[in-house]
Amino acid sequence: MTELSGDSEFALVLPHWLPKRLPWGSAPLGAEPAVRSALAVISEHEALLPHELLDALALDEPFRSWLASEVWRGTVASAVYVSLRVPGVHRLGTGFGLSFSTTKRHGQTLRRVGLERLLAALERVADHAKTVSLDANMWFGVE
Repeated sequence: MTELSGDSEFALVLPHWLPKRLPWGSAPLGAEPAVRSALAVISEHEALLPHELLDALALDEPFRSWLASEVWRGTVASAVYVSLRVPGVHRLGTGFGLSFSTTKRHGQTLRRVGLERLLAALERVADHAKTVSLDANMWFGVE
C-alpha cells in the first residue's frame, strides 16, 4: 500500500529498524547471523528502497528470498505503524509523530511523520479504494 499513499518515503527501508522487526523464529536455519552480518556493512542511517537493500546485501538463497518477503517490516510505513498507530489505539495517544532525524536518503534527512502526513496518505489510499470500487461496482473491487 505504500505506493498508493503517494508518499514514497513510506516504502524506504530503515536498516537499523529491520533486524528488530524480522520474525527470526520463522526464518530459515542460519538466517539471523547471515542477515545481521550482511546488514553490518550497510550504513544504518541510510534509508534504501527494498530492492536497493536486497541488491546491496551479500546473501545466499534461501536467506535472500526469505528477507525479500519480510523486508516490508523494516520500512518507514512499518515503523510508523508500530510506533504511532499501535500506541494510539491501545494507549489513546501517540505523542507528536515520528522523527527520523539521523536517517537520510541521498543526503537528505527523512521528513517527520505526523498527523497531517498520515492523513494525506490515508486520503489517497481511500480515494484509490473508492475508484476501484466504483469502477468494478464491487466493494474494493472484490466480489
